[in-house]
Amino acid sequence: SNIAKQAQQILVDDVADIYLLYPSATVVSTTKVKNVPVHPIDYYLLTKDSTIE
Repeated sequence: SNIAKQAQQILVDDVADIYLLYPSATVVSTTKVKNVPVHPIDYYLLTKDSTIE
């Protein structure tokens, strides 16, 4: 529809970055590391709940 095309164009015009690809990453861990979720775009959030036993 025309509204969908307009919305797409707004997103293209206003976007700060357009990622066409990203490198694959290898995450190595141990069972000692707890509560560190792995995100597909390499964004890791270490919080007070992240622990190493």
